[in-house]
Amino acid sequence: MLARLTRFEQALRGLQRGVRDERAFRALARWLAGPFAVHVAAEDGVLYPALSRELPELTLTLEPLRADHAELAHMTASLGGLLEAAAGSAGRDEQLVVLGRDLVDLLRLHIRNEEHAVLDWSERVLAPATLRELRGRLARILGRS
Repeated sequence: MLARLTRFEQALRGLQRGVRDERAFRALARWLAGPFAVHVAAEDGVLYPALSRELPELTLTLEPLRADHAELAHMTASLGGLLEAAAGSAGRDEQLVVLGRDLVDLLRLHIRNEEHAVLDWSERVLAPATLRELRGRLARILGRS
C-alpha cells in the first residue's frame, strides 16, 4: 500500500506541474473502491469486532480507525465524481490535487495508527485458535480461500 501511495504522489506532483495524465488518479480510485474497500470491510466486520470482544478497552482505540474508514469512503466517492467531471472544468484539476494530497495524508496516518493499534494488539491479545479462525474468515472475505 505504501508503494502505491508513493507512486501516486509522484503522479500528483506531475498534475501540479500541469501534466494532464490522470491514469494514476483513476488507478487509485479503482483500488480504493475495490480491493481497499474489501480490506476495510474485513477489518470493520471481522477483525475489529474480535479485538473489541477480547479486549473491550481497545474499542476506544478502534473508533478513530473506523471513522477514518468512513472518511476514506467519502473521499473515494468524491474522487470518482471529480474524475467523471469534464477535464478542464472550473477548478477540477486543483480539486483533484487537493483531494489526492488529503487522501495520501489520511491513508499514511491511518496505516501508521493501524499498525500500532490493531496489528500489535492482535498478536498480543488474540488466542492462537482465534487468530487462525480470523485469518480464515479474512481470507474468505478477501477472496484468498
